[in-house]
Amino acid sequence: YMGSAPDLLLFTCLSLTCIAASVLIPSNTNMSAPEVATISKCAPYPVELEVGKTYYYCKCGKTKNQPFCDGSHKGTSFKPEKVEVNESKTYYMCGCRCSAKGAFCDGTHK
Repeated sequence: YMGSAPDLLLFTCLSLTCIAASVLIPSNTNMSAPEVATISKCAPYPVELEVGKTYYYCKCGKTKNQPFCDGSHKGTSFKPEKVEVNESKTYYMCGCRCSAKGAFCDGTHK
């Protein structure tokens, strides 16, 4: 609970030094805090991705096969992100689940 000025609740998910999500929700509404992803690590995952293959990036963060989906999101509102690339090479996939580039790291974890 954060003070009395318009009676706001602050929901924050912290892990290591990353902040996964902070959302202000007025307490006089029927809204609930959104589900937040589990931060698997505060660094990218370097992975070799190939042209012509389809990958599914884990958005919930609970997979045992980081950074790829293993179905651990079942029962949540999370859905994996479909990833296809135009060039076969090493890509850096997000581990903190905060990137504005979706599955790909943008340095937000720093």
